[in-house]
Amino acid sequence: VLEIARLDAGVKILVPMYFPAARQLLLMAGISASRIITQSVDDIYLLDHVIIPSQRNRDLWLDAESVFLYDSLRLRFGSQQRGRKIYLSRREFQQKSVAKRVMRGEDVLVPQLERRGFEVVEPQKLTAVDQIRLFSSAECILSQSGSALFNTVFCYPGTRLIDIESEPHWVRGHVRLFGSRGLRFGAFEGRPDDYSFERPHQSYTLDVDRLIDRVDDFLM
Repeated sequence: VLEIARLDAGVKILVPMYFPAARQLLLMAGISASRIITQSVDDIYLLDHVIIPSQRNRDLWLDAESVFLYDSLRLRFGSQQRGRKIYLSRREFQQKSVAKRVMRGEDVLVPQLERRGFEVVEPQKLTAVDQIRLFSSAECILSQSGSALFNTVFCYPGTRLIDIESEPHWVRGHVRLFGSRGLRFGAFEGRPDDYSFERPHQSYTLDVDRLIDRVDDFLM
């Protein structure tokens, strides 16, 4: 986004919009609406001239300029009050017939979290501004592995986070992301259906009692 904002204003941006918040974040970062072309994954595009940006932080360790961007967005749109305990749920995705990365045990987990003061949130249903406010207001976050975790870039340093993982594919990137934002974090492993790990996004079973023990220890 930083590089795109510096390009000539006549340069258009072709980008998929899986969630409405993606467009909102581009606008908030200084990309004008007239430059944005929403990509349809069902269409074929013929382009005369293309600039394909490289991934700025390939290993997800955010550099100083990226950190400054997210801090600036948090300052403009975030919450000054903290203290919320938040559980990020993927239940909307897991209810689909072709769902991957289904976490079994959430129906048992959620009531125990609610008794401990956790709010259950589905981030994809929030606007970009509401997502920034949510994550900046958090004292503790518990989440299944997924794209919603990238919103931790809007957390304040020192925010506590427990990341529920079932496979090794994303752990390294998540750890570097959390570390570069100064979070206090830990990972909890579920039991995957297949330990070969030849394919990502496996469904898995959660040991709820053990996780709750870790949550209680972490909150203390």
